[in-house]
Amino acid sequence: MVSSALEAPFQQGDRTPVPVPKSIAFGDSYLHPSPRPVRQIDPLFPRLKRLVESLDLAQFGIAFQIDQDSEARSYPSIDTPSSFRVEITSSGAVVEARSEYAAIHAVSLLQQLRTTEGIPVVSIVDEPTYNWRGLMLDVARHFLSLEKIIETVDLMFQHRMNVLHLHLSDDQAFRFPTTQYPKLPSEPHYSCDELRFLVEYAADRAIRVIPELDVPGHTTSWVVAYPEWGSEQAQPSDGFGVHLACLDPSNPKVYLALKEIFREVIELFPDKYVHIGGDEVDPTWWSRSESVGTWMRRHKLAGLDDVHAAFNNRVISILNTFGKKVVSWDETLHQGLHEDTVIQCWRGFRARDAAVAAGFDCVVSSPYYLDLNYPADIHYGYEPQMSRAAYENTHKTNARHPRLRHVQDAVKFGTEFANFPELPNRSPGKVLGGEACMWSELVTSANLISRLWPRLAVLSERFWNGTAAKPFHEIYQAVTTGQPNQSLEPERNPIVALLKTRPALRLLFDSLEPVKWYSRHLGHHVLEARLAGRPEEHNARPYDLSSKLDAYIDYLPPENISTRTAIESIQQNRNINFYITGWQDQYIELKEALSQQPKLGELENISGALSRLAKVLAGEIAPSQQLVEPFGEYLLAPAWSVVERSIRGILSSWTIPDENAIEPIGRGLINDSYRVGSLLLQKVNTKIFSNVESIFDNERQIIDYTGDWIEACMPTKSESPFHKSSDGSYFRLRRFVEGRVFDVLPLECCRAAGGAFGSFLQALRVSDVPLTGTLPGLHDFDFHYEKFDSLNLTKHTDEAAYFIDYRARMPSYDQSRQPIHGDCKVSNLVFHPYENTVRKIIDLDTVMLGHPAWDFGDLIRSLCRGSVEELPWKKISEGVQGFFSTYPISASELSTFALAPEYIACVLALRYYNDHHDGDRYFKVAYRGENLERCRQRISLAQLLSQNAGRLKDVIQSSITVGSHSSRETQ
Repeated sequence: MVSSALEAPFQQGDRTPVPVPKSIAFGDSYLHPSPRPVRQIDPLFPRLKRLVESLDLAQFGIAFQIDQDSEARSYPSIDTPSSFRVEITSSGAVVEARSEYAAIHAVSLLQQLRTTEGIPVVSIVDEPTYNWRGLMLDVARHFLSLEKIIETVDLMFQHRMNVLHLHLSDDQAFRFPTTQYPKLPSEPHYSCDELRFLVEYAADRAIRVIPELDVPGHTTSWVVAYPEWGSEQAQPSDGFGVHLACLDPSNPKVYLALKEIFREVIELFPDKYVHIGGDEVDPTWWSRSESVGTWMRRHKLAGLDDVHAAFNNRVISILNTFGKKVVSWDETLHQGLHEDTVIQCWRGFRARDAAVAAGFDCVVSSPYYLDLNYPADIHYGYEPQMSRAAYENTHKTNARHPRLRHVQDAVKFGTEFANFPELPNRSPGKVLGGEACMWSELVTSANLISRLWPRLAVLSERFWNGTAAKPFHEIYQAVTTGQPNQSLEPERNPIVALLKTRPALRLLFDSLEPVKWYSRHLGHHVLEARLAGRPEEHNARPYDLSSKLDAYIDYLPPENISTRTAIESIQQNRNINFYITGWQDQYIELKEALSQQPKLGELENISGALSRLAKVLAGEIAPSQQLVEPFGEYLLAPAWSVVERSIRGILSSWTIPDENAIEPIGRGLINDSYRVGSLLLQKVNTKIFSNVESIFDNERQIIDYTGDWIEACMPTKSESPFHKSSDGSYFRLRRFVEGRVFDVLPLECCRAAGGAFGSFLQALRVSDVPLTGTLPGLHDFDFHYEKFDSLNLTKHTDEAAYFIDYRARMPSYDQSRQPIHGDCKVSNLVFHPYENTVRKIIDLDTVMLGHPAWDFGDLIRSLCRGSVEELPWKKISEGVQGFFSTYPISASELSTFALAPEYIACVLALRYYNDHHDGDRYFKVAYRGENLERCRQRISLAQLLSQNAGRLKDVIQSSITVGSHSSRETQ
C-alpha cells in the first residue's frame, strides 16, 4: 500500500501555521509526549483514530470532544461543520470540534506546530471562511502516479485544503477504469482498488475527492474507442488544445453509455458532487450533422448553444437520479441550465458574476491556474469574493509585475476573451470558495510537487481566511521557513544530480524560472495567433504527449524560494558581492562543463546573461532591457531588481524625485525605454549608431524647426543632454507623453499619421541645417548588398534568389544630402488619448541623410502591418492623402514615391536576412529563426507592393493637388 509522505514530524521554525487560525495565542512552554498516554479516541471516529496513530500523535494523550449531535458522516461533505477549538497546556491537550472532520483539521494544525520538543502551549479558535478549498489535478494529459497523488493529498492536509478534483478524461486519454466499456480506459489508468484507496486516504485527512469526466467536448479518446458516439470519425491525438471531437447529443446510445459509466463513477466516488466538464466545446461536428439538425428541430432548439445546454441537462438528470449534484465549467452557463449546478469559473471574474447573478453557486478558479508558472504573490492577490473593480485593478497591477512583463498582453487577454449569454435574474448564488488548477500538458509525476509547492501552501491561507488573510510576505515566509525545499525534488531530477558535482551552478538555477502564462504550452506562433484572435492549430504547438519533458526547464520550479531571497538582498543592498561573484563564477563553471556535459548548452545564453547581470550589479556595464526578457523558455528572475537598481543610479544624473516607479516599456527591436513617473528614460544603442553624440547634436539643430512634433531632452545636472555610463552607454530623459501608441494602426488614424510625417519631413526640408549621419546605410541597398555578398552562401535560398532578382531591377534614388527622419513607421507616433490626432513623433535617432521617398515608403509599409494576402487600400489611401497634404511633390516624382514602399520592404527584408546569418546581432529575437521569419514576411509584402505599384501611383496622383505640384527646386 502507498505510504504517507508525512511520516517525519513537520517542523516550523517560527511556529506560524499556514493557514493562520482566526485566533491563536502561544504560551512559553511545551506539552511533551508521554510514554503512557491515557486518552483514547471514541471508536465512532475511526478516521480520526487512524490519522492520529499514523502521525504518532497518540503519545500526547489529546482529549477529543466532538459534537455528538452533528450528523454522522462516513465521508466529508460540502456542508460538514468545520469549526474547532484547541487548548494545549504543559499538562494536557483538548480539541473541541463540531465534527470528526473539523477535529482532523485541528490535527493538521497541531502537526504543523509540533517540534522535536513537543507541541507548544497554545490556545486556538478556528474555522474556514470557505468550505470549498480545492485543487484540480489533470491526470488525463499526463498520467500522475498514485504515489504522487497521495503525496499531494498530504500536502493538502498539511494546509487544510479539502477538495481534490480529479480531471480523469480528456482528448488524449481516459483514466477511469470502466468495465462496462472496456475499450475506453487508456493505458495507463487507475484501478478500482487504487481509486478506493485514494478516496479513503483523502477522507482520513478531511479531503473530498470529486471526479470529472469531461463531456461533450474534449472527448477524442471516447470517440476513438467507440466511433458510434460521435457524428464524425476521430483519430487518436497526442496534441493539446481544443479538438473537434465531441459526443453526438442526438444519439440515444450516448446517454445510455453515460448512465452506465457514471454509475460506475459514483460507486467509487461517494461525494455528493460529480464534475461533467462542459468546457471548450467546438460545435463544428454538430453543425455538419444531419442527425443533430433533425434532433434540434424536434426539440425546438434555436442554436448550437442550446444543443450544448440540452446535452448538459440530460447528463445532469442522469446524475440527479443517482442522488448526485453536478459541477461544470463556466461554458455551460445558459438560461436553461439546471439551477442546482455549481459553476467552476475559469474565464475571469465575469464568469463568477454572471453565475452568481443567475442564481448559481460557484467555485472560483480563474486566478489560480498553477500551470501558468506565476509567482505565488500573483495568485495570492485575488480573493474569491473580491469586487469586480478590485479584481480588475489587481489584474492591471499584475500585468506590470516584473516577472510577467514579457506576457502582459496575454495577461490582459485573460479578462477579455470570454462571452457569456443572457441569463435569468434569480436570487444570487453563493461563492463556495476557490480551487487551484494544475493542468498537466507540461507536468508529470516527476515534477508535480515542484509545480505545486510552495504556491499551493500559500493559497491555502487565501482559501481559509478570505479577505482576512495575512499579508503575502508573512505567509510566504511562514510557508518556506524551516521546511525542506520541496521545489527541487530529488527524484530523477537532473538539476539535483548536476549540483552534486557542479555546486557553482547553484546560483544559476536559483536565478532561473520558466516563462509565464501559456508561453511554453503554445509556442511563439500559436501564442501570437491567440492574442490576435486568429485560429489556432494544436499541431503547431511545440509540445505534445510524445515530448520527453526531461530538459532542465522541466525540473525548474515556477518560483524558486532562493529567487525571493536574492531579490530582497538586492533591493536592500545586502550580500551584493556574493551575487556579483557567484553569478560570474557560474558562467565560468558552465563553460568549463560544456565539453563534458553538452546538455548544458541549452543554458549557455542565459548563463552568459546572468554573468552580464553581475556586471550591471557591479556598475561595470549599463542595464539592458534584454536581460529582463525571456531567453527562449527561460526567465532570469532577479533581472528586473538589478536593472531597476542600476536605472536609479543613472537617474541620479538628473534632478528628479527618486520615488518614481520605473516601468520598462517599448520592447523594441533595438533601443530600451523606461517610464519613470511622468518622464521617459531611453538608452541609445551604441552598437547600432556610428556616432551617438551626433544624435543629440542633430536634435538640437532641428528642434526649432519641428515645433511641437518632438519633445526635447532634459539636461542633466551638468547641463549635458545625456548621461554616459562607464561602459560608454548613453541615456537621455524626456517628458513622457501620455497617449496611444499603435503597432497596427486603425483606419481612422491613418490620415493623421500620414499628415504628421509629411509635416515633419517638410520642416526638415526647409530647415537647411547641416546634419551628421548617425546610422550608415539604413535604407541604402548597396550597403546591405555588400553584407549579403560577404555571407558567401553555398546554397541560394528562395530569399536569396529574391534579393538577387530585385538587385537587377531596383530603382535608383537621389543620394544628395538632405535630412530625413529615416524611420517613418506608425509605432513612432503618439496619438492623443481620445482623439485621432498625433501628439508627438518619437524615436528620432535616425534623423539622417537620404531620399524623402524612403520615409514615405516606410509609412506605407507600416500601414500594411498585419496584412497577409492583400493590401489594406483604405488605410493606404488615407495615409497617402494625409502625407501629401503636408508634403508637396512634383508630378515627375510620382514613380519614385510609388516604388519606394516595395524598396523599403525589400531593404528591411535584406537586413533581417543578413542579421539571421550573422547570428542575430542587430535585432532582438525571442528565438533562433525569428529574423528569417521577419524576412519572409517583408518579402511577401514587397511582392504585393510590386504587383500593385501602378495602383499605388494612381492613389498618389489623386492625392496631390495642382497647388502642391511645385518641385523641391522651387521651395
